Parts: sequence; C-alpha cells; structure tokens
Amino acid sequence: MCDNTGGIKTMTEETKLILQKIDEINQKLEEKTAGIDQKLEEKMASFNQKLEEKTAGIDQKLEEKTAGIDQKLEEKMASFNQKLGEKTAGINQKLEEKTASINQKLDKLNQKVTSIEMTVENELTERISIVAEGHVDLYRKLDEALKVENEKEMLSMRVNILEHEVRRVAEKIENIA
Repeated sequence: MCDNTGGIKTMTEETKLILQKIDEINQKLEEKTAGIDQKLEEKMASFNQKLEEKTAGIDQKLEEKTAGIDQKLEEKMASFNQKLGEKTAGINQKLEEKTASINQKLDKLNQKVTSIEMTVENELTERISIVAEGHVDLYRKLDEALKVENEKEMLSMRVNILEHEVRRVAEKIENIA
C-alpha cells in the first residue's frame, strides 16, 4: 500500500479512504461524546440542584430540631437553676437559723460558765476558808483532847505500876508476918 519512489512514500487511495473513515468516526464519536457530555452536565446540574434542595430541607429541619432542643435545654437549665437557687436559699436560711440557735446556746453556756466561775470565786472560796478555819480549830481541840487522853493514859499506867508495887509490898509484909 505504500509505494516507494525515490525514498518518498505516497499514500494509496485505500489508505486515504481508511484515514477518511477514521476521521468520520472520530467526528461522530466527538459529536456523540459532546452530546453525552452535555447530557451528563445537565444531569449533574439537575442532581446538584435536587441535592441542594434536599440538603436545604434537611438543614432547615435540622435547625428547627436543634432550635427546639436548644430551647428545651435552656428551659430545663433555667428551671434547674431556679430550683437549685430555691433549694440553696432554703438550706442557707436553715443554716443561718441553726447557726443563730447555736450562737444563742453558746452565749447562754458562756453566761452559765461565768456565773459558775463567779460563784466558785466568791462563795466557795469564802466557804472553803471558813471550813479550813473550822478544821484548824477542830484540829487544835482534837490535839487538846488527845493531850488529856495521853495524860489520862499516863496516869493509868502509873496507877497500874503503883498497884503492882503495893501488891509486892503487901506480899513482902505478909511474908514477913
């Protein structure tokens, strides 16, 4: 199909026809692919539009739901904070009442302790001194009583000794007589 004449190649009619057919097929193929490309772009545009519409609807529904959830959450938090505030206010009030009651009791206790200290300092100290003085007097009286008792005991011992000597003298007199 190729003719070599003097080193130059020439195309034959048949090769030209084949190339022409290939060009025609390429042109038809380009027309077909251009149509397919156009249809594909149209389909993609339609798909993108539908997708945007659907996602916009989903976004709107999602925003509505989250707004509802946010609102409910805020209401619950507000209710919780209110209840917590009421509870803590009640607890604080009770705590203050108990603290005041304890402080009153401590004040009364301090007054009683002070009163007891004053009583001990004034009355008991004086009475203890009086009792101590009485004990000193009793001790002196006991000491005097014991001296008399000691003297009585000494006299009793002397009487015993003298009685014993009188018996001995009486025995000696009897023995002599």
